[in-house]
Amino acid sequence: MRKPRAITHTNRKWKPAFATLGLEITDRAVKIAEVAGNKENQFRLTHYAIEPLSRKAVEDGRIIDSHKVVSTLQTMLAKLNIRTKKVHLVLPSQLIMVRFLKLPDIPINDLKKLIDFEVKNNIHLPFDQPYYDFLKMNGTQEKGSRFLTAKPAKSLPQEASLDKKMEEDSSFHEAAPAQQGGSLGGLNLFDREEQENQHSRQEKYQCDVMLVASPLELIEEYAAVVQSAGLTALSIEFKALSLYRIIEKTSLIPAESTFVVVDINDYAVDLSIFHTGQLKITRNIPMNFQELQDGGQQDQIGLLLQFSDPKSQLLDAVSELSSELERLMNFFRYSLNNRNQEFDHIVVSGDLETLPEIISILKDRFSQQIIAMHTPAIQSDVQEIEHVFPSIAVPIGLALRGKRA
Repeated sequence: MRKPRAITHTNRKWKPAFATLGLEITDRAVKIAEVAGNKENQFRLTHYAIEPLSRKAVEDGRIIDSHKVVSTLQTMLAKLNIRTKKVHLVLPSQLIMVRFLKLPDIPINDLKKLIDFEVKNNIHLPFDQPYYDFLKMNGTQEKGSRFLTAKPAKSLPQEASLDKKMEEDSSFHEAAPAQQGGSLGGLNLFDREEQENQHSRQEKYQCDVMLVASPLELIEEYAAVVQSAGLTALSIEFKALSLYRIIEKTSLIPAESTFVVVDINDYAVDLSIFHTGQLKITRNIPMNFQELQDGGQQDQIGLLLQFSDPKSQLLDAVSELSSELERLMNFFRYSLNNRNQEFDHIVVSGDLETLPEIISILKDRFSQQIIAMHTPAIQSDVQEIEHVFPSIAVPIGLALRGKRA
């Protein structure tokens, strides 16, 4: 992880219409970014900081030592002299469930009732007390969301572990369009042409819905930290949306493109596929890059284990990452009926010191254009901001949400 920085930048000529904070809490650090925007949709990074956390303050996304996290955040805000109190939060990806559903194309209020019914009766969420919401992504009826404002569902049966392999993960199977037409003993009731016609007719009356759920206890943990630090939470979302907001608001990649966003951190990688402006797949994969940064691994009695050359380890780790990337792209092509779809870009973010080397290796392995998450459309007086930007991309993307709750 990069060394902690706390830098303030101001510009007297800059007259913002809003300034909001983005906050990301990881197992190793607290990251904040303040972004100001004006009426012309111009944006400026005005403050940012990364402060490391002591061990076990946060474990696997759960806040263990809330006092330590609160004091760290308060110290950061004081050092930067930030007056903004409105903040957008991101929840840890490994504790978020995202599913893509095909549902009737009906107004939002009616869709809410349908989703509430489905969650309580048919869709088993992997949390004892889930908190869920949805986004209607298309359709002829009104679109929109009520992000993280839904009431928690009653206790539901536990589902399989979220880190199961993709082929066993029901959330990925649900992302695939449902098969149309009936069958009996393997015999199709309709011929191929009739099946296609029926599929086309039904598609006209359906819409794509993204369902997001997390444990209610987790949301309360993060909300309590923010409140104790003297801030007001405007929204809570997940990482894929925060990173995409940078791309969308700054036109980093054409809206009609198909691309992958890769966020690499110490213990996990987030992979998200976007197609024509919509999130199609997002997945959190455990992957330990921490050993590479620490220069080794220790066994239970504290002795340094013998290991191969760090460069060889990095190549092995990127090889594993490359395999996961190829697997996800193939799943999008062949399981979600996008057989001929080409990917234009792979956008990489994260807070690893080895991120430039990782990007360089990926460039040798993929034909797509590999770029680090950075855009000059977000102004800043920070020297060499392009080197810092990937590590604070998530809080920047959160802050770009502005005053909108």
